[in-house]
Amino acid sequence: MEKAEEARALDPQLRRTRWVRAVLLGAVILLALVARITGIGFGLRAGPDGAAMVLAARLAVAAAGTLAVVFTYIAGRMLFTNVVAGAAALLLSCEALHVTRSHYAIADVPVSLGVALLILAGVL
Repeated sequence: MEKAEEARALDPQLRRTRWVRAVLLGAVILLALVARITGIGFGLRAGPDGAAMVLAARLAVAAAGTLAVVFTYIAGRMLFTNVVAGAAALLLSCEALHVTRSHYAIADVPVSLGVALLILAGVL
C-alpha cells in the first residue's frame, strides 16, 4: 500500500520533468534546424562576408528569446498559477528591451534564457 501512495506522490514530479524534457528537445531541434537552414554546421564554414554566420547567430538569439518566454511560463506555472505564469510570459514577450535585443546577435537574450532555466531548475 505504501508503494502505491509513493508512486502517486511522484507522478506529478514525473509529469513536470517530461514536459521540460520535451521543451528542451524542441529547443535542440530548433537550433539544429537553424544551423541546417543557414548552412553552418559544427565546422562553422561561411562565405567571405560572413553573412551566413550573422544570420545563424541572429536566428539562434531569436530562438533563445522565444524559449525564454516559454520557460518563464513553465516556471511560473510550477511556482504559482496559470494566470500568474501567463502574465509573466506576456510581460516578458512584450518587454521592449527583450524584443529589441532578440533581433541582434548579442548575449543579453541568451542570458535571460539562462536565468529562466536556472529558476526552472530551482523549482524542480
